[in-house]
Amino acid sequence: MRLLQRNIMIGHWNVRGIKTRCFELEKYSERFDVLLLEETLLKAGDDFCLPGFSVLRRDERRGTVIAVRNRPGLTYLPLDFSSFCSVDRDVQGVTISDGRRSGSINIINVYISKATSAGDWEFLHHIESMGSCIISGDFNARSPVWCCSGMYNPNGRRLETALRDLDLQLISTPVPTRLAQRHGDSDTTIDLCLVSPDLLPDTTWRPTFLSGSDHLLCEVKVAVADLHQAAPRRARLYPKSATEGDVFTRMRIRAGRAKRRGRQENREVVKCSRRPKWWTDDVESLWIRKQKALHDWRVSRRSPCETVRDMARVRRNRTAALFKRCASRSKAECWDSFIRQANQNCTMFWRFVSSMADSACSNANLQIEHNGRVLKTENERGEAFLQRFLQQCTQNDLTARTDLRGELDALIEGSGAAPVFTLQDLQAAIKRMTDTSSGPDLLTSKEFKALSNRELHVLLGEINTSIKTGAIPTHWTDSFLVPIPKPGKDHRTLAGHRVITVQNAGGKLVEGLVSRSLAATLEPQLPGSMGAYRRGRATWLNVGQVAHLITEAFEAKQHVLTVSLDLQDAYNMVSVPLLARNLLDSGVNPYLVRWILAAFQSRRCALKCGRWLSEWTNVMMALPQGSPLSPVCFNAYTLPIATMTLPPSMQLFTFADDLLLVATGKSLDLLQIRMQETLDSLDTICRRASMTVNPAKASACVFSLSKRALPPCQLSYAGRPIPSEDSVTHLGITLDKGLSFNTHVEKVVSSCTRSLGVLKMAKRKGVNQARLLQLYRSLVQSRLLYGAEVITATASALEKLDRVQTAALRIVTGCTRDTARATLRYMANLQSVPQQVETLRVKAVARALESHEHPLHEVARGLVTRPPLRRLRRAGWLRRASDTLRELRGRHQFRSRPQFEPTPDGVAELWTIISQHSLGRSCREWPPGVANVEFESLLEELMAEGDALLATDGSVIREPLPRSGWGCFIRSAELTQSVSGATRLVLSSMRAETEAVTVGLSALNQLLPDCQHIVVATDSQSLLRKLEGGVSPPEWWTDRRITWLYCPGHAGVEVNEKADRLAGNGAPATSRIVLSASDFQQLLKFKMETDDARKPNPGEAEVGRMARVGLRPGWIARSGLCGPRGRMACQLACGTVSRRTLADICTLGGAETAWRRIFGSRSVDEAVAEE
Repeated sequence: MRLLQRNIMIGHWNVRGIKTRCFELEKYSERFDVLLLEETLLKAGDDFCLPGFSVLRRDERRGTVIAVRNRPGLTYLPLDFSSFCSVDRDVQGVTISDGRRSGSINIINVYISKATSAGDWEFLHHIESMGSCIISGDFNARSPVWCCSGMYNPNGRRLETALRDLDLQLISTPVPTRLAQRHGDSDTTIDLCLVSPDLLPDTTWRPTFLSGSDHLLCEVKVAVADLHQAAPRRARLYPKSATEGDVFTRMRIRAGRAKRRGRQENREVVKCSRRPKWWTDDVESLWIRKQKALHDWRVSRRSPCETVRDMARVRRNRTAALFKRCASRSKAECWDSFIRQANQNCTMFWRFVSSMADSACSNANLQIEHNGRVLKTENERGEAFLQRFLQQCTQNDLTARTDLRGELDALIEGSGAAPVFTLQDLQAAIKRMTDTSSGPDLLTSKEFKALSNRELHVLLGEINTSIKTGAIPTHWTDSFLVPIPKPGKDHRTLAGHRVITVQNAGGKLVEGLVSRSLAATLEPQLPGSMGAYRRGRATWLNVGQVAHLITEAFEAKQHVLTVSLDLQDAYNMVSVPLLARNLLDSGVNPYLVRWILAAFQSRRCALKCGRWLSEWTNVMMALPQGSPLSPVCFNAYTLPIATMTLPPSMQLFTFADDLLLVATGKSLDLLQIRMQETLDSLDTICRRASMTVNPAKASACVFSLSKRALPPCQLSYAGRPIPSEDSVTHLGITLDKGLSFNTHVEKVVSSCTRSLGVLKMAKRKGVNQARLLQLYRSLVQSRLLYGAEVITATASALEKLDRVQTAALRIVTGCTRDTARATLRYMANLQSVPQQVETLRVKAVARALESHEHPLHEVARGLVTRPPLRRLRRAGWLRRASDTLRELRGRHQFRSRPQFEPTPDGVAELWTIISQHSLGRSCREWPPGVANVEFESLLEELMAEGDALLATDGSVIREPLPRSGWGCFIRSAELTQSVSGATRLVLSSMRAETEAVTVGLSALNQLLPDCQHIVVATDSQSLLRKLEGGVSPPEWWTDRRITWLYCPGHAGVEVNEKADRLAGNGAPATSRIVLSASDFQQLLKFKMETDDARKPNPGEAEVGRMARVGLRPGWIARSGLCGPRGRMACQLACGTVSRRTLADICTLGGAETAWRRIFGSRSVDEAVAEE
């Protein structure tokens, strides 16, 4: 048995004003677990924080503070001692629990200025009755028993008398704790410590440092004797002497070497982990000088010579001021350096944001109640989480799984070959890997992306062998189990947490390959009402279908009855044998079904709770949360629910474990009867699938425009009544009974307003405007616009959302309240919220028109092609978008498939893309004719006899008359031909270039049908990057060889200049084209800009001025300005200057000087020249 000695460090100090002791306090706090501070002199509105500590303040009278370190295993509960406080006494307490020690300790912080009666010390009797306690602080009591001065005062006499009737023991020794400040006074021991008898053998006390205050910082050390035998060292999960020579073992060895090398390099840099980063060598030297001056003053203050005493005091004050000045400067420089790194490093920036928003969920210091007791230590919490997880996952179906495995083996013997993944599949899967939390082997995506070509082939062979044999290496499925708090739940209970699996990256890579193959097989069988984890399906799409049904029912004067249900512990309740049989019935390859069954058979897991890690346990789980396979398998498992037989005028929408039943009709009583029958059928299906509906989350809602009060619904599920509500929240969007979306808008405004605090805090800490704008898009705009496609709120409701955006932009830019909204939006390159909502709505319907698999394809096509025969009382989101699309389309056609699709492998093999060569944009500055000669010589190298050249270009003109044109020049040994076209629409430049290529290839098919090689010369790098990304328009897919060649525009290349002239003036604007979703988005943006220009727009002058001096839309996102400099730049650009900025401008010498310092010497003429 081995005795492990540890200490709980407690410090108590009368700081005499905590604001002037911040630097000393931050340094001294490194050695303590609990700090007790007296005479803090803090007011209610003062800000105070101590890095690494939770601070409990009591600001009445002189003020006290208790700070408890935030470390795993140390928890606390505040004690209410307000009844013990009086005019002359402050008492503050806290109960701490340390995982290294059994039992808790009551720590009491005391400050007493006057206690001359026996009743003033009665509170010690009450504290003593609480059990183990430590009472420390400034008692202002002197007695020869403990005071070094050997004198009494009234407090000391009464305290000495009170201690005779108490079991509390005084452990303070006659050592000075307060130093005399005046000549003739004596040092005293008035900072005392009392402990209960059970703590006396393990507790020591001593004074330590003197710094600034006349009181010394005192230290109380509580020894923690852990008499348990030290746990044996845990065996390596992946031993170094492993015999397997697979790719994963070599990757682990390389990763381990790299980490050891990094630790060796950082060993010289990190000299002392306990020293703050701002505590530099200069600060250390000034600290030593300050301590020496304090020591000299303590010696000289007893001198009878007044000159010696004054010189010592002046030297003490001077060294203290120098230390504070240097420490403040060092701290500011350290912070500025961190902010600069955070502005440049995206990962560091988001970690910094998480620390500000306190969004990093952790249960390390959370006390959880379970079975009537409080789980205080990480060990207790971890064991409770693990037991609950095992109870949820255990299904006792090992026999059923084994029998099914035998059936699958027999089925596979008579089936065809096993599916084989290609090298391209593996490379694409590795490219999709992101930097998520690493599993037990600590491998990340970086190690997989660094694999050599030979190692990729070896890894691919291991994967295909595993699929063929159904044997999965153990280390593929090794996982950590991590409990994380559920948003909006009670985190003091085990049910308020979700246990997720953090699997090894290699296993997730293989499961990702299998899940994509499985999803491709299941996709044609999934109904359109199933919206979870399907490619091309937005989260809000199910809500969009429901909203459309409700608005159409309103037009037909019908009621809509909805019932919202939630499957309880959905992933943990899945029966794996039943899942495998469902996959077989769905036509999934038996090899893949057997592999999935093996993947869920048994996993080696260990639960992590803070720094505690359980023993490794083999868990036979259902669908692990965090596995790439789980979402796709859950869709297959719930397919019988999603495809259940429903009565007429009723639909069922599913999204993972969320179910929504929707019924429409004129009779509400008939709807309730049909709904109850459907609920009974759903209960039967769920019981067959071992699924349970959570009754606490079930709700019913009636949507109607009837002005009469409707009776509440009388529905039940499995014998439990379903409550009726006035609104239903599904997938984060709240639908009220009149479908006005007012409730939803209010929730969004409230949520976004809270997020503005993070923006303000980040700005105060020095984050630049580019990062602030990125933070706005992530935290505020994403919430403002989630589900905006289906929201048909009133103009006043959308105005509320626009105000939130304006407030956020004012925070980002630092502009005043009288700055026009148009100016703020120009600087950030944003539209107003109503415009963004309309754009998203039109884009969503246009994408539905392009995809035949979209659940709203037929509905959207019918609404767009056939306008309503009568005026609608309230148009839904689909009808509003359809009206806009008809207006934008004019006489042109809708595209029936996406404009860019993945290029087939057979076509991609025939294409050669040359986007970089000797001719770049710099050749525009060459002498006339040189670039043309170089380009012609390049064509001679690429082309042979019988090949054809196709030079294309597009042109977009916005003023005075909108026009988009395209032209192409065809040249071969047999002919030369020019083709062009134009339209009155404003398209994007790449869209015009795409139309030119489409027209040119179509003309080549007619003019030169036997040509086998075409060189397409284009000046659009964006188009070439699209092709390099593996996507292209289907109209370009032919069996000819095509070489895509970059041709610099406006450089004097003859063929490009001809195509450019054809695009600009070659044809009248009478062509009809096929419009895609991106085209409609561009057309709607131009329409909105035109409409804004026609009506009075505040801020138009400021926007024009910024455009003239070269500040383009969104310039703050590229400026990198921050702090007062960024505020001054934005206010100068807008022309609305605050008093604070005006003072800064005057300090710099005027507005012109300030402008030149920020933006340089760019004048209007120089800006035009740059353009």
